[in-house]
Amino acid sequence: MPSDRSEIEDCFEFIKTKQDQGYDLIFFPNPGNSGDAVIACATIQQLEKRRIRCTLARSGMQHKPSNYYIYSGGGNLVPFYADAAKVLASLSRQKAGLCVLPHSCFGVDSVLQLYEGDLTIFAREATTQHYLRSLDARHLTIKIDHDIGLSLDMEDPRLAMPRTFNALYGNAGRGQSLCILRNDCESVANPLLAGKNSIDISNLWPKGFPSRGFGVTYLDAPLVFNCVSWFLSLLAPAAVIHTDRLHVGIAAALLGKEVYLYDNCYKKISAVYEFSLKNRPGLNIRLG
Repeated sequence: MPSDRSEIEDCFEFIKTKQDQGYDLIFFPNPGNSGDAVIACATIQQLEKRRIRCTLARSGMQHKPSNYYIYSGGGNLVPFYADAAKVLASLSRQKAGLCVLPHSCFGVDSVLQLYEGDLTIFAREATTQHYLRSLDARHLTIKIDHDIGLSLDMEDPRLAMPRTFNALYGNAGRGQSLCILRNDCESVANPLLAGKNSIDISNLWPKGFPSRGFGVTYLDAPLVFNCVSWFLSLLAPAAVIHTDRLHVGIAAALLGKEVYLYDNCYKKISAVYEFSLKNRPGLNIRLG
């Protein structure tokens, strides 16, 4: 389901225009795991680079007409999760303006059709773009941009630790592979991976570590960069990564690994691969 890449619009330039128009930008994080931390890290880098000022949304925050709301990129607007849908329902009652950063979406027809404010959603692949276009959502503007994780700047001084680990141990792991497969509601049994020892890296954080705490500390740059540094460092010793976690694959490819991606249950992996990853210069990443 190809999309015309001439339609791609920079999502951060879009929200910067809202700031330039005098709006106060209020940011809703996407709760999640280490993959969402990668998106968070790249988002912080882009906000800093473009001098976009955002306030983190807080429970009980009063809506003002001068507010414009932003919901993080990711894959939360699907039936498996309720976080984004709850935010949209709350903001719809206020008839608030909202931009959802590059996302995969399906199966949330009524959430989008009933939204009462000015709603802009950036799809991160053509399948989502097609789904959104199929809806009769009168307040919805549809745009498309690449997944935010791809903009992660690995040369950022705050990511020195994983770069160093990769330089020191990357060659030591030549020929070694690491299999990182999800064990949640999005997982799919893949016969190509039968018999491989696997870990789900998102479950490696100690109990209480903020793997699902980015809803509180998402724009806390030191914490987010610390989480991502450890996450990337875990990938350093391997030369080849097999995974059905999109941002494990993206992060590993940015580290120079050979990556094999496998689809999740609603095929967001293959959709993002076709739109953004296939034959992308500088990344050694293939669909398994």
